[in-house]
Amino acid sequence: MSEYTRLEKKICDLKAEIVRCRQQMEEGRERLDSFKKQQLALEACLGDALVLGDKQKIFALEKQISEQQKFVAGDNLRLPALDRHMEKLKNELANSVERLNNIFGKNCVKFLLKEIDAYEASKDRLKGVLVRFACALEHLDNISRREVLFDALGPAANYVFNISLPSIKNFDRGSADSQAGNDYGKSELNDIFSEIVRL
Repeated sequence: MSEYTRLEKKICDLKAEIVRCRQQMEEGRERLDSFKKQQLALEACLGDALVLGDKQKIFALEKQISEQQKFVAGDNLRLPALDRHMEKLKNELANSVERLNNIFGKNCVKFLLKEIDAYEASKDRLKGVLVRFACALEHLDNISRREVLFDALGPAANYVFNISLPSIKNFDRGSADSQAGNDYGKSELNDIFSEIVRL
């Protein structure tokens, strides 16, 4: 399993743990609110029982109040602990996301370098095709048949000769501004002529 995949899984687990922790906190707060309301009701009943001197009811209510106070004490301890745990989880999540993004960035550099190599190879092949188009156009111009190339290339003919294919690895502004098919000499012209007449 790659480090990226491992971190993705860890991030999913951390997010799930944060959701679980958040639910526990909400449940604890709801219980505390409920206990406070019940506590007020029980204390009111206890007050009435004390006034009436109902020892059995007093004992039962005091027992109930005592049990509730244990639950309240537990939630009062649990909620701050959950809050600290939540902060720890959020920090760990932020660190994991940062590491994941760093790994993605490094992997993206590898990917882009591979794609640059592919571009450079394709660029050189495409430049060769554009040179061949330009040589054919020059031969057609020499016999006043320019329209032949434009008929063959269709609407793209107006754009093909304006294509610029700069090198990424050896970039310079001058090569970026020049059209790709304009770099040929007498040798290329003769080769293309010979190829055309043999068809």
